[in-house]
Parts: sequence; structure tokens; C-alpha cells
Amino acid sequence: MYLVDTCALLWFLDDNPRLSLKARDVIGKSNDLYVSIASLWEIAIKRQLANWI
Repeated sequence: MYLVDTCALLWFLDDNPRLSLKARDVIGKSNDLYVSIASLWEIAIKRQLANWI
């Protein structure tokens, strides 16, 4: 079971090279992956701020 951090989730989804190959492999192959509701809240806030500026 893995709880994925907000940045790691976004970097994985964006195929960002800042995410290590090991982390990318673990996230990509995991059947037991969790994302906190706080991460979804954080993404929504950051997106709203980016649209506001």
C-alpha cells in the first residue's frame, strides 16, 4: 500500500522527469495506491489560484 504525495501524483500524471524512475515504477505498477483527499483539495486550490492570476 502506498500513499502518494500531491507533487508525486502530479509529476507522475505529467510524466515529469523530477519524479525518480524508481518512484515512477512503483506508482505505475502498484495495485494498492492511495491519494489523500487533502491532495485533491490542494490541487483544486492551486488550480484556482493559477486561474486567478
